[in-house]
Amino acid sequence: MSDRMKTLEEQAMKLDIKGVILTLIISSFGFVAALFWRDAIRELILKFVPESQGITFYFAAAIIATVIAVIVIYILSRFLKEEETTKK
Repeated sequence: MSDRMKTLEEQAMKLDIKGVILTLIISSFGFVAALFWRDAIRELILKFVPESQGITFYFAAAIIATVIAVIVIYILSRFLKEEETTKK
């Protein structure tokens, strides 16, 4: 086998193809669940928020959701960094 072929095989092993495919499948299910939650929350908002205030409420909800998402992502990334540090 040529050196180039060995290098390609080593890179493929590092990628962990099964892990990547599993992550894609899990992410897909998460995305579908998020779409269902989006519809459910939208219907709930339509029931309780008057039409005249709808756009303001949507922007406020979007800002709040974004802030919460950023905080959660920050906390999770710090947790993962700490976990990697303890493994070394």
